[in-house]
Amino acid sequence: MKYLLAVAVAFLMMVAFFDTTSAVTEPVCGYENAQGKMIFLKYYPESRIGEDYSETDANGKCTKVTCQSNYTLKTEEC
Repeated sequence: MKYLLAVAVAFLMMVAFFDTTSAVTEPVCGYENAQGKMIFLKYYPESRIGEDYSETDANGKCTKVTCQSNYTLKTEEC
């Protein structure tokens, strides 16, 4: 009897765990750098701050990319 109770409790805990997990990820901004690598930047709505990424290309031009609140990229020279 105790074995069945333990199995039932374990089953209920698994159901509760899988019911609360989600496969949805947070939206991010995607940027392809000069080397062709995809860079993913986050935006934090609580603090209203977006991650940024800076790089210098082969010609010495510096570019700064920032993720904005509508998950678009703001590109500017540094």
